[in-house]
Amino acid sequence: MMNQNAKKIIENHIPIFKNKGMEFSNNFYKILFEYNNNAKLLFKENSLKNDEQIKDTSFLFVSIFENVNNIDKIIPIIKEFVNKHMNINSNIKIDSCQIIKEAFLSSFKKTFNEIATNELITAYSDIYDLISRELCDKKNNSGYKNEHEFIQDPWARITTRNGLAGDEVISSLQKCIRRGLVEDACKFAYEMYITSPQMEDKLWRRLVTITVEDIGMGDVNAPILINTLNEMRKNYAYADGDRPIFFIHAIRYLCACQKDRSSDLLKNIVIKSFAMGFIPEIPDFALDKHTIRGAKMGRDSFHFLNEASKVIPQLPIDNDYKQRYEEILKTYNPDNVCKSAFKYNPWQE
Repeated sequence: MMNQNAKKIIENHIPIFKNKGMEFSNNFYKILFEYNNNAKLLFKENSLKNDEQIKDTSFLFVSIFENVNNIDKIIPIIKEFVNKHMNINSNIKIDSCQIIKEAFLSSFKKTFNEIATNELITAYSDIYDLISRELCDKKNNSGYKNEHEFIQDPWARITTRNGLAGDEVISSLQKCIRRGLVEDACKFAYEMYITSPQMEDKLWRRLVTITVEDIGMGDVNAPILINTLNEMRKNYAYADGDRPIFFIHAIRYLCACQKDRSSDLLKNIVIKSFAMGFIPEIPDFALDKHTIRGAKMGRDSFHFLNEASKVIPQLPIDNDYKQRYEEILKTYNPDNVCKSAFKYNPWQE
């Protein structure tokens, strides 16, 4: 449920939304059709050639915000728009809700860049989700048809540019990298890339995850390189011919890496242990001067220096810093410092 503060923010910006409704609508369709080649299948042929669709979209957009406190008023407006302009009963193998949501959010950011704070964008996203749930709850008496069972994974409801199941393409990418199948992995990555910018982002999130999940301790520098390549590709436009080379290079590197899945295994051990009721116990060595219990036990800087700050394994030390610091502690008094002494927070951020 959206919080009241977010609703208040939306209500305060309604005049701006009204003023730029048409601009938003034009941006929405430009982004929607440019980024997904299947998106036009969602709309009736006559709507695509009719300016009335732009006006109706603008009206729908503003109506959503005007009725932010009463979702029930929005449902009939959405139904009317869908029945008038969209192919709601056609067998379109794409996740229309997800595609439309992404286009709406992207066009919202573009149109209202000066006010599009994270809180406002999140609030708008929450509204979209609320409406989606409301429509699903009322599907039996609303006239909408739901011929397929609900699939929780949004990528399983996505069809790629060439008609492949999104979740299967993503899975194939990672499995091929695990097995060192460079060219196959690159082909699945390219299928993701040409489907949409959103799926390209998903591709890179998967590659970054693989550096830890599948490469792990096999190459501890893998996350640094892949994250760097991810940042580098952002300097090129989506349709720039040089942009794909960064994920190609990343995949070649990952396929060649020594691999170690122990971090993922340990993660799953911890997750499932907690799910079965495990709760960790606080060890005695954690109770130092930085904790309330430790301070009450009288554990001071000397305790921290000699016990709480122990590290294992310890690198061989070739300096006398610890001994020198211990000598300072013998005479240091926090209540008797010079006037220019900098004061730090007593807690850890």
